[in-house]
Amino acid sequence: KTMGVEAWYMQDDVKDQKAENRMEPNEAVGLDTLKKLGVEYYSFPVEVEYPVAKVPWEPEEGAPKDEKLAAFRKEQGMNYADIITINKEKLPDFDNKLKNFFTEHIHDDDEVRYIIEGSGYFDVRNVDDSRWVRILCKAG
Repeated sequence: KTMGVEAWYMQDDVKDQKAENRMEPNEAVGLDTLKKLGVEYYSFPVEVEYPVAKVPWEPEEGAPKDEKLAAFRKEQGMNYADIITINKEKLPDFDNKLKNFFTEHIHDDDEVRYIIEGSGYFDVRNVDDSRWVRILCKAG
């Protein structure tokens, strides 16, 4: 666990995508390796209330906003955002969506994953040896 982020190499045989799927013994992945993979980690406290879902999302005119997150998005040139809530009660077709999230795919643009509540995993492939790295993402 490094500076609020925890990442590890995943075992090859994943039976439950929602489990930690750590190697035995665990092989931790540090911030230097994540950075080499193009993953940067920042933490901002959640300062306002967000909708359950909004695609695309923009703060309403005059509404309070997370100033630190807004400044970061502006500095990075990121002008698109979605809000989704990933749980059975709020995400239609939850089980199939989870399977889709777990299927390997490529994002053409840089993306921000801002976890408002709860936690989840974000998996990336290590470019050096093709092993999967699982990153535990928590609120903030």
